[in-house]
Amino acid sequence: MSIVRTSRRATGAVFHRSSLVLFHAFICLAIVFSGLLFERNADTAVVYGMSLTLTVMWAWSMWSWWWMTRTLFDPYGMFMTSLFLFSAGQALLEVVGLNARGMLGGKFDNETLVAALYMVLVGVSFAHLGALLAVRNRTTSPPARWSTADGLALRTVGWALLAVSIVPSALLLVDQGRVVLSGGYGALYQREASTGFAAGPQVLALFIVPAALFLLAGAAGRRREKVTAIVVIGLHTFGQLFLGYRSTAIMPACAFLWLWNQCEGKIKPAWIAAAALFTMVVIVPISRETRALEGLERIKLETLVASYKSLENPVVSSISEMGGSLGTVAYTYTLVPAARAFDYGVGYAYAFLTVLPNFFWGLHPSIAHGRLSEWLVATVDPYAASRQGGLGYSCIAEAYLNFGWLGVPIVMGLVGFGIAALTSWGARGNRTHVAMVAVLTAFVLRFPRDESASLVRAVVWYSWLPAAIAVLIARAGMWQGVATRRGRNQSIGTAPTATIPASGRFGVR
Repeated sequence: MSIVRTSRRATGAVFHRSSLVLFHAFICLAIVFSGLLFERNADTAVVYGMSLTLTVMWAWSMWSWWWMTRTLFDPYGMFMTSLFLFSAGQALLEVVGLNARGMLGGKFDNETLVAALYMVLVGVSFAHLGALLAVRNRTTSPPARWSTADGLALRTVGWALLAVSIVPSALLLVDQGRVVLSGGYGALYQREASTGFAAGPQVLALFIVPAALFLLAGAAGRRREKVTAIVVIGLHTFGQLFLGYRSTAIMPACAFLWLWNQCEGKIKPAWIAAAALFTMVVIVPISRETRALEGLERIKLETLVASYKSLENPVVSSISEMGGSLGTVAYTYTLVPAARAFDYGVGYAYAFLTVLPNFFWGLHPSIAHGRLSEWLVATVDPYAASRQGGLGYSCIAEAYLNFGWLGVPIVMGLVGFGIAALTSWGARGNRTHVAMVAVLTAFVLRFPRDESASLVRAVVWYSWLPAAIAVLIARAGMWQGVATRRGRNQSIGTAPTATIPASGRFGVR
């Protein structure tokens, strides 16, 4: 009877999940049809209405994700928060009346603002539809078991990555530190970028984050690996904050905390919320206000305190700055196809080509073709472009630039489905799965204000490749152990007792 009741509860849960997915699909269809009623003579009331709709959509997305998974602290939950803050942060401020200078500083007319907000609404809603579809049939089964060979493989890969990355990472940090001390954060972008083999140390230095995450995943309570992982990710975070790179500091730290929560012990939600609030209220504003300073002034306590006190509202300033990425969507809507034709997938093709190392060309074809962020700043702000400045970009704007309005729901739906599927797969898999997803998280959280050309290498080189090596090492270790035990059993005339692992990807047993 208990089995029957359990089966009925599971069937009922799936039914309720399906109903929620259908309800959200209906919302997406309503959003699409409402776009057909868009009027070019939009006024401030329409801008406010779009901002309110976006804010409600984010709240609904967070609640429905929690209802489906019973957590918000996972890669998809963090990605959706990042997508909203960077794409619609100023919409939230508009709703509560805290956009002192107007949305995007008054640079765009109401028609463009409404179109950009609508594009973000379509992107966010369809990304969440893809995510809900990915976890609609998710079960509550416990994580897969993992063997001693799995742990040894993860630790082996982690130490190897640390060995190849620690020296380049340290040298790069020292070199960049000298630059910011003499010229501030902006000086980092006024140097000639390394290409080809000259960029090798920079490529190796980025393995420092996967090294810390793989060590933590394979620690299994071992003090040496845990302490090493904490020290490495801590030094990386503070080093990047000192340089002024906030996203490359905070996002790997978020991935590290999620991995700790999965592998070492649950972190209380109150502590997670407190850390997020402290980051938004203190760390982000101070880093923004001090990164332009030169010399030791940027690290003096009195300078940090004075810079923080000069802020009228740290939270509002942080959200407003992050929400400025909506400007890239507005600019793209204005310029495409009026000044630049749609790419029709060519941009994504060149982005995927970045997976190949630059061993065969003087300049990588993807770089020669031109990044979207570089095209945008050169078009709308040539002076900033001449000083190697930038505006960033947006995954939503990239979808529109490649395939027009039709591309936004399709591409963002696939993005949401992929991230949610990986999140669910990692949570139910062994620690090799979790480590791979954690590394992906460290890079993919930046995707809402970036473009796919910056993500492909992170996915393949820094996540999939180390995980595949760990799987090969684990399987070699397991089969070696089976062979050894078989030999011992045969030597004493008994049958082997080792169990062959069940079939499954990445060594799941």
